[in-house]
Parts: sequence; C-alpha cells; structure tokens
Amino acid sequence: MNKKIIIIAILFIILSSGIQSCLAAEEANTKNVELNVKGETTIKEGSKTVEFILAFGKFTQVEENVPFGYEGKLEYDKDMFESVTVEGLNKWTAEYNADNNNLVGDIAKVTANTDITKITFNLKNDIVPGATGKIKLHNFLVTNETDDFTFNKEITITMEKKQIQEIEKEPEPEKVDSDSNKKDVEKINNQEEKITKTVNNQKKSDTTIVSKNIPKTGNSNIMISMLIVAFSIGGVSLFHYKKIKLK
Repeated sequence: MNKKIIIIAILFIILSSGIQSCLAAEEANTKNVELNVKGETTIKEGSKTVEFILAFGKFTQVEENVPFGYEGKLEYDKDMFESVTVEGLNKWTAEYNADNNNLVGDIAKVTANTDITKITFNLKNDIVPGATGKIKLHNFLVTNETDDFTFNKEITITMEKKQIQEIEKEPEPEKVDSDSNKKDVEKINNQEEKITKTVNNQKKSDTTIVSKNIPKTGNSNIMISMLIVAFSIGGVSLFHYKKIKLK
C-alpha cells in the first residue's frame, strides 16, 4: 500500500515538471512586441499643447532590422483638443488623417526600445481647470508582414487646478472719531497748561524762599561800623571824663 502511494507521488511530480517545462518553452517561443505611450497626463493651466510619444519596448522572438509598420485609429476628446499633429522619430514615417482618425507609419529597419512617433495635441482656449479628456488608440495594428500585434490604449488627460494661495490681509487700522479725537487733544492741552502753571508757581515759590533766607550783607556791615564808632566815641569820652576829674 505504501509502495503504491510513493509511486503515485513520483508520477505526479514528474507530470507536473513536464507540464511546467512545456509551458515555459511555449512562453519562450511566444512572439511579442511591447508598445508604450509616454507623456504627462496632467497638464498645467495655460498650456497650449500636450505631447505623447509612441515607443517600442522589448521584442520577444521578433526579428529586428526588418521592415515594420503600424496602422490604427487615433481618437481624442473634441471638447478639450482642437487638433492633432504627428511626427515620425528615428527614421519612422508618420501620417494622420483627421477625416477618418487614421494613423499610419512605417520604417525600413525596426529596432526595439526606440521612440517611433511624437503626437502633439493642440488644446482649446476655453478649458476650465479640472476638466478631463480622453485619448484612444483603437485597433492599433503593428506588423512586420509576418507577425501582427494589436493594441488598444486609453489615456485620460486632466487640466490641473491652479492652487490659489490666500494672502493674509493686514488688519485695517481702527477708524478714530474726529470729535472724540478733538476732545482728547483738548484734554491733553489742558493738562499741559496745568503742568506749566504748576511748574511756574513752584519756581516763584522757590525764588521767594531763597530771597528771604539770604542774609543782607550790606546792612550788617553798616551796623557793625556804627557800633565800632559808638564804642570808640564812648571810650574816648570816658577817658577824658576821668582825666578832668583827677585834676
């Protein structure tokens, strides 16, 4: 019983490995071409055009340096875009028919990882910020006349909203009532007059006090001289009186 389980497990492992090997080989032999669309999906306000680049990426099991071409529908939002122009890059030709939206191009020797076409969309003038529009590549066939590869791609374009920074307004000075302003000025003037009168009165008071306290030096000298003369006369008179009395 155990031997049967082991044999079944071994067969299962071998079968799984074989399937994986087949899938890997098939994947390795699968031919593929990468087609990329490069560009900005958000456009700044005031822009006149927007550009995109069609570019080949990696080739898998696809021969290079052979003739290659593409053809498909290029559709765009007519509310956002006025018109479109195309330009072949790196020796690629490119042509766009506005009547049927058909875009075609080719090259004599193709190479992988190469920019092949520049597509320029002309914007309308009245696009509002935040508006969106779509661009489509529909049933876009890429071929080397042996292998065909079909792509469908869609891109949404958005008009950027301009950020408006609010400027902080400086506070307006308070309005002063003219009548109240006059009253304030009158009060200030009255206060200044009172201060001036007080200072002048104080000066007069200080002058009076000083004049009373200052000694009168001229009058004192006269009195002293008179006293000296009186004492001198008195002394002389007393001396003569005594002299007469002795005789």
